[in-house]
Amino acid sequence: MVEGDASNGGGGQQTYSNPYDDPLYLSASDYPGMTLVNTVFNGRNYLHWSRGIVLALSSKNKEGFLTGKTSMPATNSDKLPQWKRCDNMVRCWLLNTLSVDIKEGFMSSKSAKLLWDEISERYGQSNVGMSLGRGGGGGRVPRTRLHQSPPTSTPAPPPVAGDHSSSTTRLTGIF
Repeated sequence: MVEGDASNGGGGQQTYSNPYDDPLYLSASDYPGMTLVNTVFNGRNYLHWSRGIVLALSSKNKEGFLTGKTSMPATNSDKLPQWKRCDNMVRCWLLNTLSVDIKEGFMSSKSAKLLWDEISERYGQSNVGMSLGRGGGGGRVPRTRLHQSPPTSTPAPPPVAGDHSSSTTRLTGIF
């Protein structure tokens, strides 16, 4: 909220509020069929897709629906219908970004947070190798394997500032 001098001649303080600060606020341009991000989640691009979703929802002050920070109010709260509308909207936005074959498996999610958590659990580690520049399959890659050197390799010398060729050589040598 912003406080400022009242211009109504009363001489007191008038409080102005920004509706965008309220995570339960939906603007007139928010609608269920809206495209939140241009990236369609296909099961192999989780990292790129999830970063786009978080960025987009954060800009709309709706990231709390994914993290649980904007939790469901008590059943007797006046805010419950407004929360349900917003949660349903966020859920629609998420579902709209899933490929058709993936979307079918998540249609029955009870909330945006549960939907986000289910997608994250199922696909969150599926393309760790892809984020490190490996191509190909979307299978799970154990974290320990990513940090192990091949048994026959010798340690590489530390990189020289500004010399990008040595780091590229080491990365391509691992994979």
